[in-house]
Amino acid sequence: MNTKKKIFRALELFLLLLVVAVLIWIYVSVSGEVLDILRMGEEGRFEDAKAYLRDRGLRGAVIVFSLQLLQTLVVFVPPELLQVAVGIAYPFYIAIPLMLLGALIGASLIFLFVRRLKLPFTMLERKTERVQKAEGRMNHKNATMAAMCLWFVMPLVPFGAVAYYGANKQISYRRYLLTCTVGMLPSILFSDLLGVFIYTTLGVWEGQTMIWLSAALALLLSIIMLALGGWIKHEFYDEHAMERPNPFLYHFVVPFVTLAASFFARINRKNCEHPEKDRPVLILGSHTCFFDFYFAAKAMYPRRLTFVVNRFYFEARIVRFLMRHLGCIPKRLFSPDLETAKKLMAAKREGCSVVLFPEGRLSAAGTNFPLVGDTIALVRHMGMDVYEYHTVGGYFCKPKWGIGLRKTPVDIHLHKVVSAEELASISDEVLEAKITAALSYDECRRYISLKKPNRRANVKGLERLLFRCPKCGAEFAGETEKNSLICKTCGHTQVFDKNYLSDGKTISDLHAEQIEYLKTLKDYTFEEKVTIHRFDKRIGVMTERGEGICRFTEGGIVYEGTEDGKQVRYEKTPAELQALIYTEGKHFQFYEGKELCFFYPEDRNACAKWSMLWDIQRERVMHAEHLRAVRRDLEKAENELAIAEEK
Repeated sequence: MNTKKKIFRALELFLLLLVVAVLIWIYVSVSGEVLDILRMGEEGRFEDAKAYLRDRGLRGAVIVFSLQLLQTLVVFVPPELLQVAVGIAYPFYIAIPLMLLGALIGASLIFLFVRRLKLPFTMLERKTERVQKAEGRMNHKNATMAAMCLWFVMPLVPFGAVAYYGANKQISYRRYLLTCTVGMLPSILFSDLLGVFIYTTLGVWEGQTMIWLSAALALLLSIIMLALGGWIKHEFYDEHAMERPNPFLYHFVVPFVTLAASFFARINRKNCEHPEKDRPVLILGSHTCFFDFYFAAKAMYPRRLTFVVNRFYFEARIVRFLMRHLGCIPKRLFSPDLETAKKLMAAKREGCSVVLFPEGRLSAAGTNFPLVGDTIALVRHMGMDVYEYHTVGGYFCKPKWGIGLRKTPVDIHLHKVVSAEELASISDEVLEAKITAALSYDECRRYISLKKPNRRANVKGLERLLFRCPKCGAEFAGETEKNSLICKTCGHTQVFDKNYLSDGKTISDLHAEQIEYLKTLKDYTFEEKVTIHRFDKRIGVMTERGEGICRFTEGGIVYEGTEDGKQVRYEKTPAELQALIYTEGKHFQFYEGKELCFFYPEDRNACAKWSMLWDIQRERVMHAEHLRAVRRDLEKAENELAIAEEK
């Protein structure tokens, strides 16, 4: 450092020390009067305190200004208490500028001390952790400013701690001062108005009633400030941020569901291999039952898990609140969803254990679907120990096709597939083979291995899956009674024993026969009249939007009809839609834009047939595309060989 810079720095230090000395002198000179004012406030002599400050004229304003400035610097009292007192003593057009000016000068001094003199404020530094955490979860170009504003408006958070945090960040003084002004003003304004209200009601409310009223108003102020903080958080907080599941909510929901589940599931989790404590894991689950989320949580309980779930469940406000605080990550099924990827990466940073079902849908027949295309890349990118989860018996608690619950024994299984260390040393092909083998299942076959199955099968609703009579070929003519599936056309009856076997065949075997039948069809063109529905977020229910014709062809699925009084045409091809999701006996669905469209056919049992045909057609399209790619490679190789021979 040259002589000129040394002189300048010494002069700068001298001026700052001079300012500090002046502030200390002011504080010492008014300390006795400050104590008198505080004593009057404790005794409820607000009129005396007001007169005391006003009688001192300019000196009273200096006392108020000094108190706010010093409060910002050394955090000796929460700002709200001082601001309420000043609101009692002065009109709002004097109190608010006094408080704001004192706080801003205090924040400016903190900025100078930190930026120019590199002085640490130990008292303030200990209080900046929450601001640091808030900024870390923001994905915004003004993250520091947003985090400061968020914590400035939080009740009982010292101004100085937030200002000190901002001074340590790489933002200009102009932006720093602007942030302090915007952030401090709401707190000062509300506290001052609270003081005015308390003083103006002294003539009406006295004694104990006044104390309770003041406490109630202070609580109201806190709620208002928290709401304002919530708005700032909503505007600036990274929507892709990820937090661990709320411990209070999580440890309430799981035991509560356990109690409810005891009426229909006899759970055994002795087959669960528990991961190392505090080591995050990635759990890939077989999705055969509506209760798989609960069973997976039960397998690892009391460890809290983060689940990837259908984005549709985030539409209703109450459910969305529950899902978010349980740490769930929304996913738009079989459609691109950037938010899901970002939240998964955030979950990884937070050390969360994540559960996802890589088939992307609930199994109808108790057998596995192919993995979603990006599963292997996601597993490698997460870099965690990979575990496989499945149940034996869970499928029959509430199968996709079933109506009502069935009391069933459920064995939960959890086993390691590959460790985080192994991920770095194996190829994608080997990793895919390991995961595919671990997630290949036939739940109907597994059920036979249970030592204590149900006394009798309950196949109510099975006609919604097995839509074709194996004897006469009639479609959608079945009905169920207890453990029997009866064709109303020819009277053919399939009786299922306690292991859900009919003539030695499982439900998955009978489902496979229907798939083979559909593959023999030469004409894939058929259509059905449907009504289109969407979820209305304003009222929280599904509403009908129009009606039209859904047409299935070899090229894909097309809806032509009305929606909200307008003629529309929605089309999906097998190449762009990996699966046609459906709810048994109700509707099938796909995304049009960012919203999910639900199509209700006249014959609701046709939904399963549409989904099966879609899987068959997609398999044919992808196989044809693969053959075309092979032909292109062969032609390219032949051309290169011919050129080489000519040379």
